[in-house]
Amino acid sequence: MHPLPAAIAVLVASATLSTLGTETADEAASRTFWGQSADNAVEVGAALAPGTIGGAPTVSEAVDLLQSIRAPVCIDRGGAGTARYPCPGDPVIPLEECGDAATLPPLWQRTRPTAQDEWTAWEVVGTAVCATQADITPGMVLAEFRRLPLEASGLVVQPDRGWLLVNKPTVVTADPAPQTLATTILGIPVTITATPASYAWDFGDGARLETADPGRPWPDATHTHTYARTGTYRIALTTTWSATFTVAGDATARDVPGTATTTGTTGDLVVQERRAHLVSGACAAEPAAPGC
Repeated sequence: MHPLPAAIAVLVASATLSTLGTETADEAASRTFWGQSADNAVEVGAALAPGTIGGAPTVSEAVDLLQSIRAPVCIDRGGAGTARYPCPGDPVIPLEECGDAATLPPLWQRTRPTAQDEWTAWEVVGTAVCATQADITPGMVLAEFRRLPLEASGLVVQPDRGWLLVNKPTVVTADPAPQTLATTILGIPVTITATPASYAWDFGDGARLETADPGRPWPDATHTHTYARTGTYRIALTTTWSATFTVAGDATARDVPGTATTTGTTGDLVVQERRAHLVSGACAAEPAAPGC
């Protein structure tokens, strides 16, 4: 049996999930499935998140009894010349030409009776196919969503003058505008629309604010922070984004099953103390006047 070359993207799917006792509805809901695409393969996986069975914390992990990959068919030329195995190139069976869409190589599988047994040899169980819209899963889109460059939400501080007053409210707002990201999965164009779902403000002095509201500017401000001490601070805004996606040829928007985050910061903001003085005239005109 030939080992699978590391260069091949592997599609691994668990055939069974081990559980302790009887699985409840909550435990079934805690399963996590994920996936991502490459030029010639798709990688997926499954896991069961930590749960509580019979009052005791447990972790039930996937038992891997079935593995599947998509890879070209090659021949062991160093042996009898008839043994076939998955490989990254020099296929004995040419891959189908799919035009602009990606070609998914033949599907291979191997199994084992238990986790302690050896794997069987790889066997071809499916032919090469051209990728279609149906092959694009929400998990693939989530992986792309988290890989693509999202811009941090616009962050506005009022008053906008580079310095702030101690013991006086500082107004903060975020730009709630959505972002559109274009990508290609399995050779098929996909459009992802990201929308801010929540905002987390860190004011640099230990204070935080988490909200789904981007805030409104002065004089109708909804988000303010008052610094109790002078000093130099930076305000950071972390935005959590949710998203929907559409596939070329189908205008139906579908939810991306996960979120992405971005963080933006201000420059240094100097918090100062200012005192009022009675003066006899305009200090700009008479700097030496009493009180100036």
